[in-house]
Amino acid sequence: MSKIGLVLIGEENIFQHIKAISTVPEYFFREELVGNRGDDTNALRDSTSEAAVILTGLVEKDYWISEALKNKKHVITYPPICKSYKNAKDIFYLTQKYNRHLFFFYSQGWYKLKNIIRSLISKDHRLGVVLAIDLKLEVSQKQIKFDDLGIVESYCYECLNLLNTYENPIDVVWARTRALALNRPFEDWAWMQLRFKNGIEATVHINGLSEKAYWSVDIFGTAGHVRYSNDRDLFNSNGLVGQYKHWANAVVMRSGGEEEEYLSNWRIIEWIQQAARMDMPIISKEVRIG
Repeated sequence: MSKIGLVLIGEENIFQHIKAISTVPEYFFREELVGNRGDDTNALRDSTSEAAVILTGLVEKDYWISEALKNKKHVITYPPICKSYKNAKDIFYLTQKYNRHLFFFYSQGWYKLKNIIRSLISKDHRLGVVLAIDLKLEVSQKQIKFDDLGIVESYCYECLNLLNTYENPIDVVWARTRALALNRPFEDWAWMQLRFKNGIEATVHINGLSEKAYWSVDIFGTAGHVRYSNDRDLFNSNGLVGQYKHWANAVVMRSGGEEEEYLSNWRIIEWIQQAARMDMPIISKEVRIG
């Protein structure tokens, strides 16, 4: 296949990305565009590039994603991409208007747990029928000090995707957050109970007061219980290579991106925050967005 041209915007983990891209034969990028931050707008106009990798901070990320889409580039970036459901809808509108897609990077620990949970729910019969999932994400307190959002907006998207909510809709949410209780600007502790349409119950606990970041998950079935844990690995070039290859294949095969799933999960994030504010279970038809 012909190579896919990339434009890199921003500097977050940029050297790991450059190293990863250089080892994936499906891609090329103009290295002179990297590091020259004043040339980002012109870089997006480069007709030899079909996609933009957005590596900026959250404050400016939705702007650069929108600019990339307006220049008819596919986009790959880290979640979250914006600060509200409304902003996500605006970006989703641009993907439809310009017929382009969004793709997301995740840590290697996330991918490992995603495959385990999906396998146990759909194929593994040693647990019998899966009844409940208990998911915990510990986040470094040092990290959340640099985040522009609370931990619900920053990390809940990853948790929701682990639980396959797009394929298995949530019916009821009950949530508590420490920030809302103490009127702090950002949450640093959150707990939520989710009831899915197929009967599975899940609890999700995100703790932003830890010293290191890691995942743990317990899956309970009618015939047994299993527990897994994994570090929430920092992004590295080796882990990024596989993600770039997967994304290249998606573009070549003209398969869809992750826009609808992202928008669906942003709705759930606002649902969770509504339940936390009201301190009571909220059913699907009672969700108020915005």
